[in-house]
Amino acid sequence: MRYFVFLFSFFLFFVACRKKNEATNSGAVVNNGVMFGKNINGQVGYSYTTNAGSTWSSLQAVNGLSDVGAVVFSSSTDAVVVGSDSYSYTTNGGGNWSVAQSISGFNNINSVAFSSATHGMVVGYNASGQGVCSYTTDGGKNWSSATPVAGFTNISYVAFSSATNGVLVASGIYSTTSDGGLTWSSPKAISGFNSISAVAFSSPNTGVLVGDGSYSYTSDGGLSWSRPQSVVGFNSIKYVIFSSTVYGIMVGQNSNNQGEYAYTTNGGKTWANAQTVVGYSNINSVAFSSITNSLIVGTNNTTREGLYSSSTNAGITLTPPQPINGFSTILAVAFPLNTH
Repeated sequence: MRYFVFLFSFFLFFVACRKKNEATNSGAVVNNGVMFGKNINGQVGYSYTTNAGSTWSSLQAVNGLSDVGAVVFSSSTDAVVVGSDSYSYTTNGGGNWSVAQSISGFNNINSVAFSSATHGMVVGYNASGQGVCSYTTDGGKNWSSATPVAGFTNISYVAFSSATNGVLVASGIYSTTSDGGLTWSSPKAISGFNSISAVAFSSPNTGVLVGDGSYSYTSDGGLSWSRPQSVVGFNSIKYVIFSSTVYGIMVGQNSNNQGEYAYTTNGGKTWANAQTVVGYSNINSVAFSSITNSLIVGTNNTTREGLYSSSTNAGITLTPPQPINGFSTILAVAFPLNTH
């Protein structure tokens, strides 16, 4: 009974909260940001910036966190990082993080997303191989026990296009919600995808999902998706994000195990050919600190260094890779501009 009361209050708040967080897709530059990765011994750590990514702190450990799946801001100061079966949160823009806590019922947490400053969801799978999700109503400090989502053996990613509408994706299938995640549609297949790794929306109606070396586009909030289209140069696409209804960047790897990225200037309908970024073996994530300023992160497997590069023109050009002291790989990066 307590669980249904929790879900009902979750739904009521979602219906009331139809405006995006004020930081999302604004024209201003946000100064604080965070990246997560591992040191040479495989220990998870983070680095933070207070000047929009111009400089970063050395790697600092997060007590109890053994892996990194994703990191997302829910507001200008609050963020959550997930990995393995655990999560950690910050309330001061990424300077300090809580001791990691497990979420009951998860074997692995793959993704986290927020539809408001307080309401969000994590997804992954349980020990029985079922796709599961969990909710928060306090910005990520506390989470409900995992609940199975029918038809999924694993859920790789979750994204919201509004306070109530969202999409779950997994290996070639997706599901949608119109009530903030209380209920989900029966999974539908997208022909041509073996796996789907990420979803991002450029507006409440338009967005893309990516996987393998292809992307698919929606113009109805994720209810239906176009046939997959390949992006020349990619062997696999790992992540995609938008800063506005116009600009977006996707990142991944080519068939020669080199880091690749591509950009769009029309909200994801079409993408430039992928460009190789010399020095990267993998590009794992990307984030925007303003509509046009962005940062990519990844790894050089030869030197065993975590690297980042920045752009001031929405990904058209990038600076040469730079290492951050202590990282052997950087797996995720986030700024408060991208809170969904």
